[in-house]
Amino acid sequence: MVSPRRHHFFFLELFEFLSRSEIPVKVVPSCAPCILQRILGTAQKITDDPWLHDKVLNQVMAEWIESEGGVTPAERVSRLHDLVCRNLGVTDPWQKVRDGWVEEVQSLLDPVREKVAAAPDPLLAALAISARANVFDDDLLTKKKIREDLRKMGLHPSRAPASPDELSVSDVDRFREELRTAKNLLFIHDSAPELPFDRVLFEQIVRERPEIEMTSVVRPQPVLLDATRADLVTFGFDTLPAVKAVVDPGSTGLGITLEAAQREFRELFDGSDLVIAKGQAHVETLARAERGVYFLFRIKCAVMAREEGGRVGEIVFARK
Repeated sequence: MVSPRRHHFFFLELFEFLSRSEIPVKVVPSCAPCILQRILGTAQKITDDPWLHDKVLNQVMAEWIESEGGVTPAERVSRLHDLVCRNLGVTDPWQKVRDGWVEEVQSLLDPVREKVAAAPDPLLAALAISARANVFDDDLLTKKKIREDLRKMGLHPSRAPASPDELSVSDVDRFREELRTAKNLLFIHDSAPELPFDRVLFEQIVRERPEIEMTSVVRPQPVLLDATRADLVTFGFDTLPAVKAVVDPGSTGLGITLEAAQREFRELFDGSDLVIAKGQAHVETLARAERGVYFLFRIKCAVMAREEGGRVGEIVFARK
């Protein structure tokens, strides 16, 4: 087994390599511990053999050193996650975790509706609660921490009163104005357990703009906890008249790299009146798109917090 001392020297070499690279606010040295923790977490979902964990980490480190710079954290995680899965012979190591959360949140649809309906500004509430739910794929949090967050939203049994949801960055007024005349909206989903919260947001958007046509974007196969077409059916998106299509972006991995996406998706992305993208990985990969995009997400790391001028854990609805 490789010694911790060798791993220590790898981190020093890795940080020096990243510091030398021309990286346009993408992967930075402080991303390394989080990315490697996520990769180790994936390996631990596959096997409990520490020798294999050590072997996988060494393969990942070697791949990282040899790979190109200038990529986003989402792209880096995707490539290394694929490497781990191929080397350990498993295609979907997070299936049990994803299925468990999907089963648990199915009972939350009606409570979320009630919370939004009772709010002074239902659209703002629907956006905030959908952003707050962007937490399930945060592998720095335990299930206990995530359930505590749900209790704060008033969606799990608790004697404590629900705390208000406040967006640290809110472009909701601009969105409301653009929604008044929008004919269509492209919505890029993130993790499967977020879908009941996204569905209530869909329902509220339709109340605000009954004529709107919506397109859902999900993966044909999940990466980590990504939502798929089957998950949309589980949460009844196929019964919503406003949802006219479900689209696969054709870009594998976390986030969406437009250069690698299918032509159909790129045309929809460019031609839609409004685009909402859920999750931090989509901020990383789409924030520099030539068109405006509304990003709905929870800040999950110090790097993104600095980028947004916020704090880890805050929720954001920002047009970029």
